[in-house]
Amino acid sequence: MLHRSFLYISLAILGMSQSLYIPPAAAQSQTYDVRPQANRVIGAELLRSFEGVTHDGAYNFDQAGRPGFRYTERHHKDGRVTYKEQGETITGRWSVTGTDLICYFYDTILIGGGCFRLYKLGSCFYFYSSSAVEKDDESEREYWTARSVKHGQKASCEGMIA
Repeated sequence: MLHRSFLYISLAILGMSQSLYIPPAAAQSQTYDVRPQANRVIGAELLRSFEGVTHDGAYNFDQAGRPGFRYTERHHKDGRVTYKEQGETITGRWSVTGTDLICYFYDTILIGGGCFRLYKLGSCFYFYSSSAVEKDDESEREYWTARSVKHGQKASCEGMIA
């Protein structure tokens, strides 16, 4: 089974959190909130960043910021999406909802979908689940669920993509 389904279920249903750990800003681990240093990606910029664009990403980071599972996701201009992870290919749909969320719906129950608030820091996009209520102070919460870069771009986020 692909990792993404576990990730979404654990965050949305279980309200998963980790012990409080504040790494240096450069570490950008999953327990580090990048929002204060990042720019929110909304509206036309959100659409431009994904429409017709392939993203290479990773999620399931440890506290040192090292990625676990890696994926590639092609966002077709007609709203289709092709997701690849660990030799598996899954198709589905993607859309921008209300100008500020990107949403994914897949053609299989093997992986979950969902909607995300996007933040960009350098060349890296950070996905924050919309199922978690956005708060200014989110201490003791697991932050972003995934991060990606446009295919072919050098990742500015530490430990992202080799």
